[in-house]
Amino acid sequence: MDVIVNRTRNRILVAAAAALCLLAAPVLSRPLIAQFDEAALEEQLEQLALLLGLGPIEPSDLERRVEEIGQLPLQHSVPIDFMSRDDLSAYIRGLFEEEYPVAYAEREERALRAFGFLTDGQDLRAIRQRVLDEAVAGFYDERPGVKKLFAIASDRKLTLKNQLVLSHEIRHAVQDQHIVIRDKLVVESDYDDRRLAVLCLIEGDASVLMEQYLAARVTKNRPELENMFRAFSLGLSGPEVAEMFAGPELASAPAVVQEQLVAPYFRGRNLATAIFERGGFELLNELLETPPRSTEQVLHPEKYLGANPDEPVEVSLPRAATRDADFEGRLGELLIRALLSDGSATALAETAAEGWGGDAYAVFPDGEQYALLWHSVWDSSDDAREFERALRQHMVGRFGADGFTLEIEGQEVRFRRTGVS
Repeated sequence: MDVIVNRTRNRILVAAAAALCLLAAPVLSRPLIAQFDEAALEEQLEQLALLLGLGPIEPSDLERRVEEIGQLPLQHSVPIDFMSRDDLSAYIRGLFEEEYPVAYAEREERALRAFGFLTDGQDLRAIRQRVLDEAVAGFYDERPGVKKLFAIASDRKLTLKNQLVLSHEIRHAVQDQHIVIRDKLVVESDYDDRRLAVLCLIEGDASVLMEQYLAARVTKNRPELENMFRAFSLGLSGPEVAEMFAGPELASAPAVVQEQLVAPYFRGRNLATAIFERGGFELLNELLETPPRSTEQVLHPEKYLGANPDEPVEVSLPRAATRDADFEGRLGELLIRALLSDGSATALAETAAEGWGGDAYAVFPDGEQYALLWHSVWDSSDDAREFERALRQHMVGRFGADGFTLEIEGQEVRFRRTGVS
C-alpha cells in the first residue's frame, strides 16, 4: 500500500514540478508553452493542494505575499483579467500578429536556416504560432499602455494552478515596475545570446519566487515539497523537456525553438537558485538591475557571480558584412550547444561550446542570395581548436564538405557560408 501511495505521490509531484515551470506562459519575449490535459492537470494539482495542505486565497493576499516573499514591493497594484481559454488564445494570437511581423520573422528564419538550425521548408513563424496555440495558462503583458495580468478562470477563483501562475506573473509585474523588462532585453531577436541571458534571470527569478510562495504556504508533508523541487534541478535541455512534458507542436519543433522556449525556465531557474542560495531575494533584486550578459554566465553561475565576472568579448565583423546586413546577432554558448548537438544533449557539444569568449554573425545579400559570416573568439587556442573540430564535423554532416569555409587562427574561428536562400 505504501509503495502504491508513494508512486501516486511521485506522479503528482513530477507533473506539478513540470507545471510550476511550464504553466506561467508569457507570450513573445518569454513564450514557453506546455501542453497538458487540462482536466488531468487540474485534478493532479487539486491532489497536490490536499497533500500539502493548501487552501484558496484572495487576489489581494496573493499580491501581498509575492511582495513579502520577494522583498520588493509593487509600486501599484496590477489588474488581473480572468478569461476563458478560447478568449485568452484569441488575445494571444492578436498579440503575436502585432509583436512578430511577417517581414521580421522571415529575416530571423533566414538567419537560423543559414546556420542549419532550420531546414528548407520549415516556416519559423508558423511553428511558433502553432506552439502558442497549444496551451497558455496565463501571462503578464508588459507592453507600454497595457501592463496587465491574464489568467484562465471563468469564475475568478484562485485555484492552486492560478496561484502558481499568478505568483510567477505578479513577480514579473514587480520586476517590470522596478527595472522595465523591455529595456533590459537589449536586442529584438529571441534567438540571440544577449536576450536569452536576460530572460534566464527574469524567468528564473520568477520561478524561484513561485517555489518560495508554495513553500511558504505549505502546512504539511514538507518532505514531499522538497522532492518536487529536486525535479527542477535535472539540468534538462530544451529538447529533453519538450520530449518529457510538451505537447506535439513543441515536441516536434526544431531544437533551437525548444531550447529558446525552455532555457529561460530550467536554465534560468538553476541560475536564480544559485543566486538565492548565496544572498536570497536581496541579491536577486540587486542583480535584476545588472542581469547576465551571456548565456555562458547563465550556464556557469560562477562566471557571473564571482569577484571578476567573465564578460563576453565584443567581436567585430568586417564592415562589408555588416554594412548591408539583413540580420545580425550572437549565438553564445547555449545556442552553440544547441547547434552542435542537433537536437540531442551530447557531452561533445557541451565540451566544444565551453571556453566561448564571444561571437558575432551577420547574414547579408550576396548576389541573388545571402551569405552568413560568423566569427567567434575562445578563451584559449585549445578551446578554439576543439570548437573548430566539432563545428567542422557538424557542418560537413549538415551541408557537405564544400558547403562552407572554416578557418582558425589562434583563439579565433571564422565560418562563412554562401548560397543561403
